[in-house]
Amino acid sequence: MPSISLSNFSFGSAGTGNIIQHTYQISDNFSKIYGRHTLRFGMDVRYYQLNRRDGGGLLGQFSFRGTETGYDVADYLLGAPTSFTQASLQVIDSRSKYAAAYAQDSFRVNPSLTVNFGLRWEMAQPWYDTQDKIVTMVPGQQSTQFPNAPRGLVYPGDAGVPRTLAPTRYKNFGPRVGIAWSPSASDGWMAKLLGKPGTTSIRVGSGIFFNAIQDQTLYWIIGTAPFGNYWLAPEPVLFEEPYRTRSTGDSQGQRFPFVFPVPGSAESRNVDFSPFLPLSSTLGYRTDNQLPYGMHFNFTIQRQLSSSMVLSLGYVGTMGRKLLSIVENNPGDPNLCMSLRGSGVKEGTLQCGPFQADATFTRPDGSLVQGTRTTYGPNFSTGYYEATWASSSYHSFQTSLERRAGDATFLVGYTFSKALDNGSFFNDRMNVVNHALNKSLSNFDSTHNFIASYTYELPFYRAFSSAPRRLVRGWSIAGITRFATGFPVGIFAVNDRSMLGTAGLDKPDLVGPVNFVNNPRAGDHRWFTGENFVLEPLGTFGTVNRRPFHGPGFNNWNLSLGKTTAIREGMRFEVRADMFNAFNHAQFNNPSGFFGNANFGRITSAKAPRIIQLGAKFHW
Repeated sequence: MPSISLSNFSFGSAGTGNIIQHTYQISDNFSKIYGRHTLRFGMDVRYYQLNRRDGGGLLGQFSFRGTETGYDVADYLLGAPTSFTQASLQVIDSRSKYAAAYAQDSFRVNPSLTVNFGLRWEMAQPWYDTQDKIVTMVPGQQSTQFPNAPRGLVYPGDAGVPRTLAPTRYKNFGPRVGIAWSPSASDGWMAKLLGKPGTTSIRVGSGIFFNAIQDQTLYWIIGTAPFGNYWLAPEPVLFEEPYRTRSTGDSQGQRFPFVFPVPGSAESRNVDFSPFLPLSSTLGYRTDNQLPYGMHFNFTIQRQLSSSMVLSLGYVGTMGRKLLSIVENNPGDPNLCMSLRGSGVKEGTLQCGPFQADATFTRPDGSLVQGTRTTYGPNFSTGYYEATWASSSYHSFQTSLERRAGDATFLVGYTFSKALDNGSFFNDRMNVVNHALNKSLSNFDSTHNFIASYTYELPFYRAFSSAPRRLVRGWSIAGITRFATGFPVGIFAVNDRSMLGTAGLDKPDLVGPVNFVNNPRAGDHRWFTGENFVLEPLGTFGTVNRRPFHGPGFNNWNLSLGKTTAIREGMRFEVRADMFNAFNHAQFNNPSGFFGNANFGRITSAKAPRIIQLGAKFHW
């Protein structure tokens, strides 16, 4: 049964798909102790196969919204759908290869100092399809594999376009170095400064680490013309004949089954692309992409305070480069749009403005301008590059105190950090005009983060030594406590004042300081007010940073009270009560950062209240 959607409920299925995945791997590692050197060598070779059959929309999707009678159910009973869509089976057979080799030496300079240094080479092939059913975009290039394709849409086998879309790079070398030093009595003043020899260790490390490209890059491309057909009926159709216009009875053409052409074949040279145009949301994996990598640094001092307690202080940092991101590839031209306003267009005709990058305008001399997208022209609407353009940085001071002894154990940690980037995740849209405008707090940034975990065995057996052992022994209380800064609030506007005709880049202007209320328990649940946020001028992105400040923080206690009773050897009974958010402290989600929405600055939801669960276990 096809998918049938009414205003308040739906049933049926749009179709199903499946994924078959295989990974073949050969790896080995060798070590050799040679005097004061411990040498290690290794290799890792992998071959990935991922075959996807995406059936979403395969059976068709009918929508009933009451456009015929005013009632969705009545429209359904009459067989009068508001819209009908259907998609062909999306087929892709992804493949990728990975290889790595490393060599490392752990050199024991003296009993208190060890130096590690090594080099790792990696090759991670961008994903390709066994039948080359993938595309990318290069401005101005005409495909030879599909000569009728709109200019800019290219395929494997075209000039400069390998099967992997971007070339496989073989010069990915990641050096690593590390130093571990525990000052001894022979280290003179340093040992005196750090206390008793053997109680302090200092570790320093740095390295470059590469990251493989994810298969999602091809999944987002799957079904791009002419390897798939996603059809939306231009006029309302008959329920029983979904390719026939309901009002006139005229045929809209038989669209399915759809058979995609073989790239480079004689058939591919005659493919008519006009039914697919204009192409919208077309993605292209850039042909100059490189392998993402991170540069990691750390400096840590550990001090043994007692036989059961260790203190650790350290700096941990990382710099991410060539990170995969999504960037608009066919933006509208704001300057062209501004020229198509007022006297720039024929009197009484459409003037350019927000959300009109794909419209047609008439010059005073009667000539037509087909939209403002100049990179790929009017054959394409909005689209995106999968580009390794993003970067990130993270710096932190980290400290922990751990105790493991007797009735009480605990681990307390505190991190003071800052994370910045211009793309926190794959679909975090970058600014195509100026990447620097995207630089802001990472969406996971939390300036202060304190976490304590603890376990305490209640000493009832001491206070009630004469009581039965099974009654007074085995009681314990445990918990995890967290106090932390909240996550950044994203500020955005969906008004296209930048006139680029794309999503995720527009923000308001900030004409004064942000007025924080920070009192979500008040009647209007405001975190900040919006009086100093104003509509940005046409042709601009807005001056507000995309994530300028943090939302509500965390104050959470998870506690557990338990009793374990030994019955006999190898057999015990356990009961426990777990309390999440034990003190029922109201913890709020971030406020809305949607400028122009009635809830701008307000918090509309909260995290879970106190939850108590009881449990019992019998172990044997």
